[in-house]
Amino acid sequence: MFQLYSENQTMDTAITRSRDDSESEWSSEDEWEDSEPSEPLQTRNPTKIEDALVPSWTQDKLESLPIQLTLINYVKDETGYALFRCEPANKCYPGIAFGTTSVGQVHLTVHLLNSTSHVQMRTPDIKTKRLPHTRVQNGLVFGTKGSIHFKKKCLDKQTKKDIAFELGKSYLSHTGGITPQFVFVAVPFENGSYVKSKAFRSPAFRVFSKRQERFLEHIQKRQKKNVEIEKLDTDILDAETTLRCLAQELQRQTFMDREMVKFFNEIRSNVDRITDPTAKTALQYALRHIESSEVANL
Repeated sequence: MFQLYSENQTMDTAITRSRDDSESEWSSEDEWEDSEPSEPLQTRNPTKIEDALVPSWTQDKLESLPIQLTLINYVKDETGYALFRCEPANKCYPGIAFGTTSVGQVHLTVHLLNSTSHVQMRTPDIKTKRLPHTRVQNGLVFGTKGSIHFKKKCLDKQTKKDIAFELGKSYLSHTGGITPQFVFVAVPFENGSYVKSKAFRSPAFRVFSKRQERFLEHIQKRQKKNVEIEKLDTDILDAETTLRCLAQELQRQTFMDREMVKFFNEIRSNVDRITDPTAKTALQYALRHIESSEVANL
């Protein structure tokens, strides 16, 4: 009887320990984590993924890839898509959507579309929680789902390096001064290798710091003028004032000239009535018609 009691007690103790371990494991997995893990969650079979040859791309091949990825939470205008990474995300983190595209696992990378040479870039860290993924070189491998979001602006606490989107101005030397344009490229991973023929990409987008016009819209900024520009402005104002005065004087002189001509014509028509021959001769000589050439010689 004592032996049976000991065996039952031992069995109950084992069951209790097993139950406690199970509940402890479940609670740790279901616990909500406020802080994000510093290292990405590894997939179950990272060896095959890491050993596979990552495809490379030329600029012509990048442009010819089909656009099947949709950009989420980007600003779109007449020039295309843009991301202003220094503006608060407000829970609207930039991301991509696969839509109806259905693949098992994909290798996602970021490329400089309008570069004159190939540039190695780091894919931003994923913001979406509890998404198993593996970082392979500069890209990420993960199982596709409806949409995936990335960190907009973030620094690694240990290395102090940017693990989110990089500013486009950092790549101006690779684009000849033209605004850099970036694309996401997804390559399906099937049977232990990347299927380059099934690759697809996103529309091109640009990455800026922030929208300057938002902060300068209601501010009247005074234009700074140097001494030479101010002198020219003063000379122009003086010339306009002089021109107006001369126009008024010309109008007055034209009116007086017109009245004088009428007066002379009236005297000329009545000169024959003068009886004094000397006065008559003097007036005829004074009121004679003078050609413009003779006036110039006087």
